[in-house]
Amino acid sequence: MKKLTLAMLMIVAFMVMPATHSYAQGTDLKTVMKNLQSAAADLVRETSFEDKAGETAAFKAFSDLFMANEAAIRAKSATAASNIDAAMTALGSALQAGDAEKAKTEATNLLKAVNDAAEPVTGVKSGTLGGIELLMQQLQASVRDLEAEITNKDTANIQRAYQALDKIYQSSKSQIQDKSPQAATTIETALNALGVAVQGGDLNKIAAAAIALDKAVSSAATMLANAGSTPTMPVTGRDSVALLLWLAGAGLVLMLAGNILRGRIAHQS
Repeated sequence: MKKLTLAMLMIVAFMVMPATHSYAQGTDLKTVMKNLQSAAADLVRETSFEDKAGETAAFKAFSDLFMANEAAIRAKSATAASNIDAAMTALGSALQAGDAEKAKTEATNLLKAVNDAAEPVTGVKSGTLGGIELLMQQLQASVRDLEAEITNKDTANIQRAYQALDKIYQSSKSQIQDKSPQAATTIETALNALGVAVQGGDLNKIAAAAIALDKAVSSAATMLANAGSTPTMPVTGRDSVALLLWLAGAGLVLMLAGNILRGRIAHQS
């Protein structure tokens, strides 16, 4: 019965959906900017993973989205449109040249350019709850990427996913701090603990730290909600459940091994 339970746990733990690069369609500029921010965050993650196919798909998704709405964005703020265009061009050049490190930097710059453009284009300040909600969703998506790699036991991609998560947090840290210093501290404390775990290389500790970070992001979202009107809160998703099941499975493995060992010792006695 225990073996069957363990097998079921491990099967569920590995049921992780692949990332996609599609965005909800909308003609209003708030929806457009939200989609651009999500697309830019995808680029930060893909360049951190140095996934050529993923980078190409994510860049095309972003450029198509921006070009389709550039005129409307430029009508609201020529400076914002030009800054996004310049950052996108710089990233495209880095990707074309195959310069992985420069691509990572330019992807982060692009995300910042889009985040900075949100206020002049939509009239919604990045530090308001409307902007914060999206920033929190970006963080939550990055946590999901990390949790998926932990479940897959891919140590190289765990490191890359952590780096992407850290970059996305750093790009939005000031906005979160402006609204709720406590929320920023909550996230940063958990993120630092995750960094220590990743550096240590113990998969169980990394998984536990990732779950703690997931909870910290959700707690921070609640703090931000209490600072004003209530936004849509990020919620703990399927990957966190998978991680919990993975940890439970690991615990069962240790328990079964202990039972077997004790049985052998008793038999030898």
